[in-house]
Amino acid sequence: MSLKKFISLVLACLMMLTVLVACKKDDEEGEGSEVPENVFIGADEISSYIIIRPDNADEETVSAASKLFFEMKNKFGGKITLTTDYVKDIKDVPTDTKEILVGLTNRAESGGVRYSDTFIGFENERIIKNECDKIRESINNVWFVPSPIMDLLRSDKRYNNFGIHGSGIACAADALAAVQKYVYKEKKVTPERLINALDSDFADDAELLHLLRFEAPKMGTGSKEADELGGMLLSSFADALEGHRNCMGGKWRAGTGTAMYYLWHARELGATADGRRAGEPFGTNFSPSLFAQIPGPITDIESFTANDLTRNMNGGPLTLEFAAGIFNSAESIQKVAMLIQYFIKRGGHQLQLNAVNLEAMKEAQANPEAYRQLVVRIWGWSAYFVELDKDFQDHVMARQEYSV
Repeated sequence: MSLKKFISLVLACLMMLTVLVACKKDDEEGEGSEVPENVFIGADEISSYIIIRPDNADEETVSAASKLFFEMKNKFGGKITLTTDYVKDIKDVPTDTKEILVGLTNRAESGGVRYSDTFIGFENERIIKNECDKIRESINNVWFVPSPIMDLLRSDKRYNNFGIHGSGIACAADALAAVQKYVYKEKKVTPERLINALDSDFADDAELLHLLRFEAPKMGTGSKEADELGGMLLSSFADALEGHRNCMGGKWRAGTGTAMYYLWHARELGATADGRRAGEPFGTNFSPSLFAQIPGPITDIESFTANDLTRNMNGGPLTLEFAAGIFNSAESIQKVAMLIQYFIKRGGHQLQLNAVNLEAMKEAQANPEAYRQLVVRIWGWSAYFVELDKDFQDHVMARQEYSV
């Protein structure tokens, strides 16, 4: 089992990040440079990592750490070390080493872990932090749209914060929840089987595809496990930006939005452990996956307000789609108003309500000339349905439609 695949499996699809500011990249290459792609630990980096388990670990954790050590040793020729987290004084815990943590160690990254019997972490939430660092370091000399000259007219620059969106949050949390449940806790699925299925896009394992897609824990369905893992990702995302200032002196803020990247980022991503196949889109913004089996809007709201969102406030709504007909009834309108009130009381930070007519959209795809005036909500904007690319049309049609 390659370490690259193993880390990809454990961290699943982790949030893919993009910046939503008008900016110029200040580097030697000049304009046109791209933000680096996600980085995984490769064989050439293994020798710089140490596997750490708790000094007083239980038998299961000891076994898990040993198994990981021997598999990696066999694969990479003994270039990795296994030891415990023992230190004479907690102040002596190293902060500058590269570690793979197994179980509840005394490292800060293991603190507060409640969601897994065996938890493998990476120093300082390595992948999320590295991606945020690369984005921050690539952004400089931001000017006011539409021109730098307009920037001179701003006498009071009050709002100088930059925001980074995290797309695929539910997908990442769901994938981690599936790995936790079926690989580590129930041991119903072996790592080898899961990796093979992901590599082949589930071509030879329809049974596993069904299990992960329709039976595994999902955000939006009332799964405590998936919701907690979503909270862990959000916290790691916020931690990676905490205390950093941008080139205008403002803050860097984590967010839950996606803009168009629920399609674009997903196209670049292979199959994931939540049962999503290669290239399939994420849910829009901070919303469930398109194939999550959601009981109703209350469960959806409870899931996406289960965690503290005060450090992830850079936009990105929970999107609820309602059958258009419900707004013809005063009683139904009152129920929707109660849902909004419930969302606010639970600490939700942004909610988008859409009225949709699935049958009308199907007919519009087949006969666009007859539906030139059909308008739908995409994310931060609305559009004539028949003028959208088919990918956007299909996504709107695939979203969960609620009644009250």
